[in-house]
This record gives sequence, structure tokens and C-alpha cells, in this order.
Amino acid sequence: MDKKVITAVTTEPVRENVPNHISGIYQIFCKGNSKIYIGSAVNIRKRWNHHVEDLRNKKHCNQRLQRAWDKYGASSFEFSVILRCKPEELIKLEQREIEKRDAANRKIGFNINPIAGSNLGRTFGEKARQNMSKNHPRRSTLSPEQIEELRQRMMGNQYLLGHKNSAETTEKLKLARAGKKPALGMKQSDKQKMIASIRHRGILLSEEHKAKIKAAHQGKQHTAEHIANVAKAQAKLSIEEAKMAKRLRQNGEKYKDIAVMFGVSRATIHNIVENKSLAYKGV
Repeated sequence: MDKKVITAVTTEPVRENVPNHISGIYQIFCKGNSKIYIGSAVNIRKRWNHHVEDLRNKKHCNQRLQRAWDKYGASSFEFSVILRCKPEELIKLEQREIEKRDAANRKIGFNINPIAGSNLGRTFGEKARQNMSKNHPRRSTLSPEQIEELRQRMMGNQYLLGHKNSAETTEKLKLARAGKKPALGMKQSDKQKMIASIRHRGILLSEEHKAKIKAAHQGKQHTAEHIANVAKAQAKLSIEEAKMAKRLRQNGEKYKDIAVMFGVSRATIHNIVENKSLAYKGV
């Protein structure tokens, strides 16, 4: 890729001449304080334009970057492409560059999230936590009056209750689905796995639900391989997160600080570091 840089007027940030539809990892550098921001995008040029638009309008989601823009001005910022890659490699390579350049270190970079594509490890202010709690769909509750109104409305509702398709309809559905294997062999990306993991943390099961699960599994004998696979599936951190936790500990971070960063218990981090956790053996 041509590394020619377009010289901008003093009111514009300097950027590379990035062609349209280039996927990869990019860097924003502030000459005023020598700090960097590492990001990734399927369309880098489009993402850069969004950054500039939000910063100009003082509505950028990254307050560290916004404050630096307001203080030093647009002419102090330079934009460059670190590397090109396929869209499916973005998160992995962005994470590598964040760690390599220590961009989540507040003294060095603007990155708020230490893990690419996730809020894991990010500390939110009190106002932000209140807004998330208020807007979280799982925590939105109905008043007793609304519950009673819904109950009355649904009473006697037997829509499609006991409905059976005709033999002709059943045959048509069978033919339409023949040979189809939806999601067969589909593998989730690291970002999708991480998002799913975060969504399911903290979900509490009722005692009745727990009792049913216990009864369904009583008497079952599992192989050592199956037990190891289950341990990995139920692990609170991904393999990459576990490796990162180990590196942080090796660099002198305290167990409790690492635990807070990843949103798990101190014992979990201790077991990972000391190789006592079955889910992370050999990590």
C-alpha cells in the first residue's frame, strides 16, 4: 500500500491516503501528548471519517480521545494504517496490537477497553452504571397494574392451541427442509464467544430449575475427556483471557486487581495462574 501522506491544512487532522473498503488495524496518534489509539475496521476510511465527525461534534464515545482533541486541536492528530487483514482476523490482530503497543495503558494510549471488541476490564462511572441499570432489558420491571392487565388480556387465549398441519402442508414443509442443515459446522468468532459469555454471566437459576437439572443428570457417568470439555465450556474466562491474566500476574499485578479487571473471583485467577483449574490446563 502506498504510504504517501496527504498534507492537510491546520484545521484538519493528517491521515494516510486510504483507499475505500480496506479492512485492517489502524492507529490514531496525538502529537500533543504522544498517546495512541488502536482500532480495527472492515472499512478503515469510513471508520476514520466517523471518528473525525464525532470528535468535531464533541460526541465521541471515547472521552480520553475527545478531551485530547479539544485540548490540542485537529492538526495534532495523525491517522495511519498498521496492517491490512481479513475481516474475520480483525479482533485477534487488534488485540495483539493493543497488547504490543500497551495502548490500554492510560499513560501511553487512549484505548479504554483492554480487550478488543469487549467492555471487559473497563471501569464505568457511577452515572454510566445507573443509565445501564435503568435501560437494561432484563431489569426493566412491570408494575402490578401492568402485570394484571396483561394477565387478564391473555386469559382464554388459545391461539393455535392443539393446531395440527394437514398431511399436504406437512409434506410441503418436509420437502422444503430436505437437505438443509442450518448452522452445521458453523464456528463462532472470538468476539461472538466473548459477547455470549458476558451476556450469560450473573444469570441466576431458580431452585426448581436447579433441582430439575440435578435430577436429569443423576446417575450419569462421564469420561475424563467429557469432564474436561464441560469444564472448558463453563469456564468464566476464555483461553485468551486466561493467558492475559497469567501475563498480568507475571508482570507483578495483584490477584485481586486482575480479578476485578476480568469480573471474576480472586480464587479463579489464582487457580488459573497456579494451573489448578481443569479448564485452563496447559495455558
